[in-house]
Amino acid sequence: MRYIALILMLIAPNIGAAMSKPEWANWIYSDLPPIQVELLDNATGGCWTNIGEVKTYAEDKLRLAGASVLDSTGNNYSPVANGKAALFALSVKAERHEYGFCWGLIHIELVKFLKDDQINGIFSYADTVFTNMRVKNFNNDVLDVVGEIVETWGK
Repeated sequence: MRYIALILMLIAPNIGAAMSKPEWANWIYSDLPPIQVELLDNATGGCWTNIGEVKTYAEDKLRLAGASVLDSTGNNYSPVANGKAALFALSVKAERHEYGFCWGLIHIELVKFLKDDQINGIFSYADTVFTNMRVKNFNNDVLDVVGEIVETWGK
């Protein structure tokens, strides 16, 4: 565990990111199906605490970029599962190290599930992973990453 922390400290003093350029660079948000925003919190030790704020921010940024964003309805039906919507998935995997800092990663992907008589699969519009380390938490970093990603993708 200490070796992993040491490697992260050497590689990523702040956010060590390779900004991904979407593989299918010819799309814009208004060309996509409606987008559902989902967050996965795998952070412990208080490393990510502004989850609701991040979801609202991501939805707002996507709308400003021209995307049609689905409102969270709170029911169990998801149009993403049957291929009628795209999924903007953000996950944070982080933990507090024994020396007190938070370390981990922020993963964002924009995908669409394909269901057809002949084909079942996942189409990935874009995908990015950031490694991160902070003394306090990832809250501001996640907001910064979401804002930068939404502006970078779909141009």
